[in-house]
Amino acid sequence: AVLGTGGVGLSAVMAARLVGAREIIAVDRNAARLRLARELGATHTLDAAAPDIVRQIIEITHGGVDRCLNTTRAPAVFTLAMQCLAMRGVAGFVAAPATEWHPAMFPMLAAGRRLQGILGGDAAPSTAIPMLIEDYRQGRLPFDRLLRFYAFEDIGEAFQDMEHGEVIKPVLRMV
Repeated sequence: AVLGTGGVGLSAVMAARLVGAREIIAVDRNAARLRLARELGATHTLDAAAPDIVRQIIEITHGGVDRCLNTTRAPAVFTLAMQCLAMRGVAGFVAAPATEWHPAMFPMLAAGRRLQGILGGDAAPSTAIPMLIEDYRQGRLPFDRLLRFYAFEDIGEAFQDMEHGEVIKPVLRMV
């Protein structure tokens, strides 16, 4: 499960597809990003505003996910990441919660679940980058679908589009 479909989350969806994940569940509030997640390899998309996300994930996977990636800073989503795990599942986090978060320790310990902080994708750049470039060249990693280019003088528009969720990764051209 990928919680949040910004640049990191959509990249995780593509990576999960590359490594052959059977079920890839993308969760977000932005319908356009969920449509893109589906195009990039998500087998299921869920609206984060639904009150029963954990139940839906557990039903889709027949017991919970082995791996969950939370790309948000919302404490409630940190809890959701833990709750949707199967026994011995791992919840990965790329950012700290925006406010205090107190995980429920008993459910985590009783099911052997783990929390994993992720730094820089947890990959060795010298091997990962050439592999990713080759995947892109072969059309298996279309990260360019996440980009929108702006002239440098349109920097304000780029920021506005990013803040409104209209663009995933704005790129400024310095020409």
